[in-house]
Amino acid sequence: MDAASTVFRPAPAGRALETAAAWLLGVVWILPLAYAVWTAFHPAAYSTRFEIGAPLTLQNFVNAWNAAPFARYFLNTTLLVTMVLAAQLVLGTLAAYALARFEFPGRDLVFGLILVQLMVMPDVLIVENYRTMNALVVVTTASGSSLSPGVCVSCPSLNRSTVGFSSTISPNSPASRCSMPAT
Repeated sequence: MDAASTVFRPAPAGRALETAAAWLLGVVWILPLAYAVWTAFHPAAYSTRFEIGAPLTLQNFVNAWNAAPFARYFLNTTLLVTMVLAAQLVLGTLAAYALARFEFPGRDLVFGLILVQLMVMPDVLIVENYRTMNALVVVTTASGSSLSPGVCVSCPSLNRSTVGFSSTISPNSPASRCSMPAT
């Protein structure tokens, strides 16, 4: 038996130490969540002390709901997600189709730029896009807020995957005949 095929097996004491450390990390990780659940269902007077007989209440949820216009937030989120998804599907699919099916000068450069954009942190792209939206005075509008994540962060990923898929469809297949221009 050579050294490359041997399997490392920790000693029983090492295994017990690893298990104890894993449990300790698990407990430390879950403590903030347990504290949040405790304070959510108990009055403020019991938020910093643990008493088994502490009274339960749902008033904290009522207070939180009344603290902000959550119905409007839900509507804004729904509108934002719908606009972002529509923009991604339309722009990403059209761009990917053009890159996969048509030969034009600079096609490889455009595709390379899309791939380079995937390597840039989304935070950098969002900040620059926010500056542009601020200059256009559309930051506080619903359509303006959908531009930042929809156009500059996720579309390159959709382009890359759709280009790969579109290039696998044969030009003679029935799927491509309904959408390919006549040559």
